[in-house]
Amino acid sequence: MEQITESKWHEGWIGLGHLKQLCQLPYSVQEIEDKFNLTFFVYTEDGLGICYGVYITIENQMYFLMGFHNKEDKIHSVLVQVKSFEKNLPRLLDKLCQEFRINRSALIWEQTDI
Repeated sequence: MEQITESKWHEGWIGLGHLKQLCQLPYSVQEIEDKFNLTFFVYTEDGLGICYGVYITIENQMYFLMGFHNKEDKIHSVLVQVKSFEKNLPRLLDKLCQEFRINRSALIWEQTDI
């Protein structure tokens, strides 16, 4: 797993799709930063307020992780999104769980129409 820049995330697909929610991890932003050496950036989202985000890649597949409210909040734990045109979402989900050292059953929820 590697953290990537926003420009790398946007490379080659601006205007070609949208984000699709994949799952919700059982970790807060702070736990992910501490356990997996990732650094979330802070931004404001209309209707949500303060949010935290980080772009990552796992075996050349990109994911956007998003947290809400505050870094320690586990009630609103980290949401994972992928680009809408990604193929084989079950495989992406499996790779994500492997990297975060959890079983799919530990997810708060996962996308069911994959």
